[in-house]
Amino acid sequence: DEDDEQSDAASLAKCVNVDDVKSLAAKKLTKGAAAYYAAGAEDGHSLQENLQVWGRDLLRPRVFMDVSNVDMSTEVLGTRLQLPIIAAPTALLRMAHDEGEKAVARSCRTMGAAMCLSTTASCSIEEVAQASPSTYRWFQLYVYKDRERTKRLVERAEASGYSALCLTVDLPVLGNRTSLKKIGFTVPPQYTMANVAQEKETSQDSASGVDMKKAGDRKAYVNKLYDQALTLELVEWLGGICKLPVVVKGVLREEDAVLAAAMPNVRGVVVSNHGGRQLDGTVAPLSALPGVAGAVRECNAARARRGLPPVEVYVDGGVRRGRDVFKALALGAKAVLLGRPLIWGLAAAGEDGVNK
Repeated sequence: DEDDEQSDAASLAKCVNVDDVKSLAAKKLTKGAAAYYAAGAEDGHSLQENLQVWGRDLLRPRVFMDVSNVDMSTEVLGTRLQLPIIAAPTALLRMAHDEGEKAVARSCRTMGAAMCLSTTASCSIEEVAQASPSTYRWFQLYVYKDRERTKRLVERAEASGYSALCLTVDLPVLGNRTSLKKIGFTVPPQYTMANVAQEKETSQDSASGVDMKKAGDRKAYVNKLYDQALTLELVEWLGGICKLPVVVKGVLREEDAVLAAAMPNVRGVVVSNHGGRQLDGTVAPLSALPGVAGAVRECNAARARRGLPPVEVYVDGGVRRGRDVFKALALGAKAVLLGRPLIWGLAAAGEDGVNK
């Protein structure tokens, strides 16, 4: 109600960093939702490394520079953004706030950032597009074993004005998230997979024993319904069914970046370890960024000779301050993807919290 909104606004105004917003969110999120968003794989080493790595690369600032007018804009796949920030594809945001992904989309428009909508969103492709038509949007794709269903998702994204497909390649199976196992977490039934809510159940679905429309047991959902054969053939297949450029998300090795960049329809690579949620003990994305960026630069020279546009590099994982964004850009990224901080803002105060 109005009193709650005023209280949220007053609390939000006192926040001076992401940790303050996280503290506000902790008061609003259910225990299960908080655990789900916070979870990392197994012992949390990847999760912690993602955060700690940002303090290791130290800045050596220049002086004698005119900073009267600072331009923080960047260009992503030909579109100018006022901030080098993309809202990462995060699942089931209505667990954080009723407006869920729609609020994030509106905030991205307000702040001049971009949004990447998850396949596992709790608001559909069309709902988010209608909520904020002018937001620059990508659609993140998980590939179902049912290729026709996957094709329909792609076609809907293209028809709804999404500008790229963000193909996640680091989730052939769900990571071993032991913290969620310990509390027996399952997604509450009121939060459904909005993007497949209108899909008809197939014999393949029935045989899996999993309801594709309900998130429920995430491990069973992913392992039984998603395609475990995440090979380059998928990238080629996407090029045959749509005209959208592909951004490959989940790359940590130079060799994989080179393979992706050789594909004509690939225009971007996201250096990512899935927020530390998939494989524990991995290198942090920031650590992998310079090598990947260098490899992609070499590939872009070859692409230019073939008459192909360049592949861009982005990074996520543990970004918490403006200086982190600066470091990412300095090490070769065009933009960063933000996940948990935007979830905390959403939980704390809806769209206003995401803006903050």
